[in-house]
Amino acid sequence: MNTAKVQVFPDKKTVNVSPNMYGIFYEDINHAGDGGLYAELVRNRSFMDACIPVGTWYYNGQIRTLQRWTHPFDINDPLPGWRIRLDGEDTLGTIRPDFTNPRNPKVPNYMHVVAQNNDCHPVTIINDGFWGMAVEPGTYHLRLIARSENIPFIGISLVTSSGYPLSFASIDGIHRNGYHWAEYTADLTVSSSASDCHLELTLYDPGELDLDYVSLMPDNAVEGIFNPHLYQMLKDLKPAFVRFPGGCIVEGMCLDNAWDFEPTLGAPEDRPGCWNLWNYRRTDGLGYHEFMLLCEKLGADAMYVVNCGMSCQNRNSQTSTPEQTDMFLQRAINAIEYAIAPVDTEWGAKRAAAGHPQPFPLKYLEIGNENYGPAYVERYHYFYTELKKRFPQLKYLATDRTGHDPAEIDIMDDQYYMAPEFFASMFTRYDNAPRDQYKIYVGEYACKTDVGIGNAVSAISDAIFLMGCENNGDVVEMTSYAPLLCHNKDRRWSVNLICFQDGKYFGIPTYHILKLFAQYRPNFMVESASQTDSFTGEAHVFCNAGFQDDKLIVKIVNFSQTTSVTTLDLGGYHVVQHFGLFHPDERAENSIEQPENVCIKENTDYTWLPPYSFTLLVCEKDA
Repeated sequence: MNTAKVQVFPDKKTVNVSPNMYGIFYEDINHAGDGGLYAELVRNRSFMDACIPVGTWYYNGQIRTLQRWTHPFDINDPLPGWRIRLDGEDTLGTIRPDFTNPRNPKVPNYMHVVAQNNDCHPVTIINDGFWGMAVEPGTYHLRLIARSENIPFIGISLVTSSGYPLSFASIDGIHRNGYHWAEYTADLTVSSSASDCHLELTLYDPGELDLDYVSLMPDNAVEGIFNPHLYQMLKDLKPAFVRFPGGCIVEGMCLDNAWDFEPTLGAPEDRPGCWNLWNYRRTDGLGYHEFMLLCEKLGADAMYVVNCGMSCQNRNSQTSTPEQTDMFLQRAINAIEYAIAPVDTEWGAKRAAAGHPQPFPLKYLEIGNENYGPAYVERYHYFYTELKKRFPQLKYLATDRTGHDPAEIDIMDDQYYMAPEFFASMFTRYDNAPRDQYKIYVGEYACKTDVGIGNAVSAISDAIFLMGCENNGDVVEMTSYAPLLCHNKDRRWSVNLICFQDGKYFGIPTYHILKLFAQYRPNFMVESASQTDSFTGEAHVFCNAGFQDDKLIVKIVNFSQTTSVTTLDLGGYHVVQHFGLFHPDERAENSIEQPENVCIKENTDYTWLPPYSFTLLVCEKDA
């Protein structure tokens, strides 16, 4: 057993804490968007998923860029997510991809369906969604674009994996439009919750049908876009800002694969989507406009990350020519103008035409993602100089210190993915950082080494690091955990803040820490000190303290494998609320089955600190 003393000096103010200290970083990894935050239930709704990425060449199961970066790629199934069922021994039917007479040449693919000799035995087209469709009571809006000269009727059903129909609707009269694309809608009403469901489109008559676009959205989608459960979990974090769209997808595996905001605008059916270097294709239903709406809805500032002419440097990077660099600069200018320009400008008018005449809350622009080296220094300087002249109100972020003029950097983006003991050592990381240069944004951090999918010890390690950031609030202005979202059936990164599957959701233990940190973010810090005595010297009790209005907020972590009995000197304040995160097994995790196995609870004795535990005290001044 260890002993510790925590002392707080409420009258000795140190630094102010930025109101922007806690935000979120979104990247489309682990199917964070399609199948996650984006409420669309249909996978491969525009039939583009099997397209190889632009800027690559395919041979023998893999794609290759000009820079000789290779990646496995499966084209054996030309219609991922779709399958056909023939009901009856003599029923004949086929589905195949086609693109010979598209509705939109920018989204050329469609599915051609042939139903033959069905003789009252239907042909059914099935979409399984993203590892099954999870539904709950409510209405689901089907929207499809189709053409046929001889199919008069389509049955629409939501069906469980056991074959039980949850809802049925129909679309009549498709053949009346002949060989012309037309839009059709239907509503499916569901009265009970179910997971692992699928969508069925059933043809009862012989004929041919082309399907260009099939969408199924729940009526409770926030703004008709966002999964309401994941949206609420993000909202509960009280984010001051949202960084988007990445991450490595900003860079792409080659410059042709880099994020481009313009194709993500407009009607969903007219967005071609893009292969994502996390090995799946995005629909871009969550496009630039939707991200800006998300920021606005959350009451958060927007941080947009732009490509400066460099693809991912961990994937045999491609560097832009001068002409390409100018193209990427113009993309950045156009995106900024779409967000904030007046409606009488070209891009402001496009924003207004999309239903949003008011400017979006764009405040930050990050130039590049995880870029470094002489090529980055050159491009950062060029982008910063040109953009600062046009948009002096924005704050500009860099991703590497080496070689830059500090005067051209408003905020530096630092990133850390390390082990628990590393984050414990990072408590004082910014104590000696220069105060006369740029601010710091810890854009990506996570305790992720040897912690499973994120466990109790990783959460308290993350807490130690954030407490150090608060102590240095005069230089550390912003932080965001990464990655943010993960579909359990497509986990590309081991540790992610929020996980989901089959219509169920949970936050890892760090999620619960961040909710508490956001709720009790101090306005300013005061001096505090801790002293720990242990036989081996392995024990460390960390603390910090600050004021939120007239409440003194004290945070304490016992980073030790044994209990620490702690003496508190709160300098004339007493505890009125106390919260903690602890589990007898520091490697305990949360899961779909146990979503709050490790979470914040009210402490029973906040002076008796269990091994690897976090404590937060809310204090008032003594009478």
